[in-house]
Amino acid sequence: HLESKSYIDPKRIQSILNNNFDKNLPIHIFSDSNPNDVVKLLHNLLDENKTSYFALSPIETIKFCFNSREFLGTNSKISLWIAIFRLHGASGITAIPSELNNHLNAQRTAVPFQSKLLTY
Repeated sequence: HLESKSYIDPKRIQSILNNNFDKNLPIHIFSDSNPNDVVKLLHNLLDENKTSYFALSPIETIKFCFNSREFLGTNSKISLWIAIFRLHGASGITAIPSELNNHLNAQRTAVPFQSKLLTY
C-alpha cells in the first residue's frame, strides 16, 4: 500500500514480466514515491541484483523510458504519455495496464503502431 496512490497489483506486474519480457535485461523502476515504499511493495517480485530505482524529473523519465528496449507502464499519467510516444516512434515491447487501454483508442486509428503493445 502506498499512501494516497492507487497501484497495479504486483502479481499482474510479475505475470507480464515473466511471460513477455527479456529476463536477462536489468529492470529500472521510475517512481516519485519513496524508494523504500516501492522496494517493500516489489521486493518479492524482482531480482535485487538486476533492479535499479530512479527518481528523475518527468521529462528525464519520459526520455529514458521512450528509448528503452522494453517498457512496462503502470496506471500513471506519465506511463500513458510514454506509451503514446513509444507507439508512434519507438520499437520494442510497450505494456500498459488494461485500465489505460481506452486512452489509447484514438491513437490506434491515427497512426499504425510502430511497436508492440501489450495490455495486462
